[in-house]
Amino acid sequence: VQIAVELVPEPPVVVFTGTVGEETAIACLKAGAADYVLKQNPVRLVSSLLKAVDVATARKEQKSAEREVQESGKRFKAQFEGFPLPTYTWQLRGNQFVLVGYNTAADRATNQGIREFMGITAAEMYADRPDILKDFEQCLSKKETIRREMSYRFRSTGEDRELDVDYVFVPPDLVIVHVEDITERNKKNFITEGDNYLGSYLCEFNAGTAALAPTKKRFHILKNGVQ
Repeated sequence: VQIAVELVPEPPVVVFTGTVGEETAIACLKAGAADYVLKQNPVRLVSSLLKAVDVATARKEQKSAEREVQESGKRFKAQFEGFPLPTYTWQLRGNQFVLVGYNTAADRATNQGIREFMGITAAEMYADRPDILKDFEQCLSKKETIRREMSYRFRSTGEDRELDVDYVFVPPDLVIVHVEDITERNKKNFITEGDNYLGSYLCEFNAGTAALAPTKKRFHILKNGVQ
């Protein structure tokens, strides 16, 4: 039996024998046989073979599913590590969200400071930010993606930054947080908006026929011909 199972592991082995003691039967089953049938009771052979085939098929499908899960896990890990935005994985354990992972971009963005916070709960990390804790709970309970723009001070670096944050639910109990630093972008937008406002103001000023007229001592503002 053992040799047959080792040589051809996929098909099930059913022992069909004239006589077999209890110890021998147990040894056959331990060696990998799916069942044994005595020749004195051949009627059992068909049902035994069908049952053995069903069990073998189920095991094969289970192994295939397990391999697919493993491969899927490897692909997800590779995508997670290669994602360009800092990304953090939080898992619900009991009634607490726990930091269970982060990608290379997150490690780089925090100057490796995030490593010290592995295993920390969200309640500890964001004790002074109930709005963030609420986002975690909403993302998990509603199983939806939530996007927020916020100001945030990193505990790992002490820096104040402007962030664009996505909370993504991943079944059954994960919240993946993608973080984009938009501090510099917001600064540029602020400068651009300021320039546009100043340009608009000057256009309105010129439209009122206002001008600056220099004299030896001072500038006189001329408007509508009145000095």
